[in-house]
Amino acid sequence: MGAYSPFDNATLTFKVYGSFSLDPSTGNAVQNDIPEVYICNIQINGPFEELKEGVNKTSATCSGKLLTPAIFSPKIKIGMEADASINGAQGTFRIVDLGTNILPFARQTQFQNFSGVFEQTGGAG
Repeated sequence: MGAYSPFDNATLTFKVYGSFSLDPSTGNAVQNDIPEVYICNIQINGPFEELKEGVNKTSATCSGKLLTPAIFSPKIKIGMEADASINGAQGTFRIVDLGTNILPFARQTQFQNFSGVFEQTGGAG
């Protein structure tokens, strides 16, 4: 628990572009990702199941609010996935909405709202 206790129940870790380097064996450019960590409050709205052959995947829609940093960096886009820990459960979190405002003159709120889907594969529950 951190400075926002007891509201900081989730951690999202995105892998975003950091730099490029050359692979010495092929000479190809390789993207070097760096982690961007966000501490937030995420409320799980309800589970639903995606039935796929051979995979036990549990998904839940979520809504959240960033705590630190207060807004997402421009590198975070809708559809990106992050490694997630929500209330101690491990899985992935896919961003569905960044809480954007369609009014160009609207001020961003202090703590950005967002929504997404939290997915656990295997022994979820």
